[in-house]
Amino acid sequence: MILYAGIDPSSRSLTLAVVDSKGEIIFKPKNFSNSPSGADEIENTLPSLCSSFNASEILVRRISLIGIESTSFYDWHIANSIASSSTLSQFSIRVFRLSPYKIYRFRKSTREVNKNDSNDAISIADYLRLDRSLPHPHVPADPYMPLRQLCRYHCHLVNTIASQTNVLLNHLFLQHLALVQNKAFKPLTSATSFSFFEEFLTPEDVASTTPEELVSFLVKNSKNRFPDPHKIAQTLKAVSRESYRIRPELASSNHFIIAQLIHNIRTLKQSLKQVNKAIKEELKAFPNTPYLHPRYR
Repeated sequence: MILYAGIDPSSRSLTLAVVDSKGEIIFKPKNFSNSPSGADEIENTLPSLCSSFNASEILVRRISLIGIESTSFYDWHIANSIASSSTLSQFSIRVFRLSPYKIYRFRKSTREVNKNDSNDAISIADYLRLDRSLPHPHVPADPYMPLRQLCRYHCHLVNTIASQTNVLLNHLFLQHLALVQNKAFKPLTSATSFSFFEEFLTPEDVASTTPEELVSFLVKNSKNRFPDPHKIAQTLKAVSRESYRIRPELASSNHFIIAQLIHNIRTLKQSLKQVNKAIKEELKAFPNTPYLHPRYR
């Protein structure tokens, strides 16, 4: 007999339910604490349950499957604990971290509409019993886990930078309309453009600045990388006269938001550099991995 255990994790509790190969509930949903002591209780519960259902078959020939809904990291410790348990190893148990979305779709297909932890644990066990496209079993000492976490955080940082940049561009459109439309800086998120938007509160401030002062500002903040700073200064003064004027109170608060967003983006970009270094260091453990971006070589 094959047993299918479903565990629904939350930040504080773990709900365990077990069904047999016919879908009959042989262990009604029960809550355990999401802690080392709760994991020990589950590890002690499962062997006695397996032994009471034809232990000789399970010990020798059969495999018991345990599915855990992968919600944030709520499931990671219990999955690790069960998969590495010496007590459970005799039952050839395999642990699967399952997608919450797939469990949700499975619940809809079975018309199980009552959403609670008890029903979820049973649904997870049933999903294991019926689905044939299960992920790879959880490996406690997965060598790729550190790298995977760094790459996911890298993706999170990139998405956050993109989100913050979109918000910044919206506020720049309010404050410096023509400058954004004409793309006086390319790109608008360069270090020089950030310094410019922090320095000049309104288009009037740009218009009232002499060309020589603007050129000096551009040369200093770009480290003299512009091929023709005089032309850029002329463009900035020209487009500043074409922007809408907004009342001082709104301009002041909007400039504060712009400065905060610029600070956030700078900080996130610095974090991204550090994460790239960490990924490069982690990849040293996998020297023969193909198709890597040159920055990680």
